[in-house]
Amino acid sequence: MKAANTIALSFLVGAVAFAAQEGTVLKYVYTKGSETKYQVKGSLDVQGTSVEVTINSVERVLDIADDGTVTVENATIDGKAIFGGNEMEIPAASSITKFSSKGVMKEVKGEGETGGAARLGVLQSFVPSEKAVKFGDKWTHEYKADAALGTVAAKGEYTYLADERMMDFDCVKIRQVVKETEGDGASMDSVTWLEKSTLKVVKSESKWGNVSMPGAPFPVSGTFTYTMIK
Repeated sequence: MKAANTIALSFLVGAVAFAAQEGTVLKYVYTKGSETKYQVKGSLDVQGTSVEVTINSVERVLDIADDGTVTVENATIDGKAIFGGNEMEIPAASSITKFSSKGVMKEVKGEGETGGAARLGVLQSFVPSEKAVKFGDKWTHEYKADAALGTVAAKGEYTYLADERMMDFDCVKIRQVVKETEGDGASMDSVTWLEKSTLKVVKSESKWGNVSMPGAPFPVSGTFTYTMIK
């Protein structure tokens, strides 16, 4: 019996090692009509003024085209900002964004639409590797400037850190560093937990540098945490 257990254990270890060598294929999987709620908390520095932000939002998958293009609505449910001892309500707003099957932004429209919305979207983007990846693997994606979107050239550097359990989801833990290579040189350095089977964001912790935001008169820096609301 002991020998049989040893053989079984050796087989299991070998299978796990083989799977690790093969790597993981990261691929977006969307479900039309699905809704996911998030809470966003941020600590910002706006020209020397500290601002604390809390926003509750919902992401809805509106359509999936035959070529894989996905149409997503992001809508603010409610929110508030606190600065200088004053509290201000953040008004409800929504935007419609189209992504390629690889997660590259193709179009964005919304209330108070500005180039800042699209530039922010690029900085938050995750583009999976074309190949299967293992822990520690790195890859890059070059974002081209798009005058129609109002974006500038940027480069994304991605690292597959680990597989981790987060909020009862099996996740891939990714570090994503996206920097504009033109304009103000805005950057976002994030550690993100993505549901392994769909690449849906479960949690993301980001450090922002000189980022243009929709509605903000000046670029902002600070930290943000996105957390899925179950």
